[in-house]
Amino acid sequence: MCFSKRLRKLVLLLKISNEKKDLARTNACVLITDSLDMFSNRFFKSRVQQAGSSIKHEKSGNEQFVTEISKWVFHERGHLKAVNLHHHKVGETSEPSMYRINDDLEYSVEIYEWSGSSWEPYLADDVQVQFYMMSPYVLKTLSTDQKGLYSTSFKVPDVYGVFQFKLDYQKLGYTSLSLSK
Repeated sequence: MCFSKRLRKLVLLLKISNEKKDLARTNACVLITDSLDMFSNRFFKSRVQQAGSSIKHEKSGNEQFVTEISKWVFHERGHLKAVNLHHHKVGETSEPSMYRINDDLEYSVEIYEWSGSSWEPYLADDVQVQFYMMSPYVLKTLSTDQKGLYSTSFKVPDVYGVFQFKLDYQKLGYTSLSLSK
């Protein structure tokens, strides 16, 4: 089957969902390949040589590439989960029904990554939380304890309204996290 026919079939499959973002919202991963040869033992074990060079390598990097991309597609790598989301006033442990202007508060969440056999603490320095009312009033980068716990503290803005905590984390190669409270 020629490439254009395959592409038309793919477009048809993608049109089955009502919205373009359905795959992204469910953290679905899609791998498109033009040939099953990419997954064959022959390609895994083939010797390669760079054009214009006399050096031959014993093995191509195809096996490692296919292994890693397969782990990503089947959520054996790069799969994140967030648990134990908490927020409360500084010095307290219970979550209040509402905050008042200029209250000092703390926000924390635990983030883990699937390693293929167990959930391991996810380590990153770019996880952020928004204190949100129609637009973010506070945007804070969370600090980590290197054990999966991310936290920050800040003062409630001097603005009346209904606020939400939003954590919307998207990083290439990882499932996205979208939390709202």
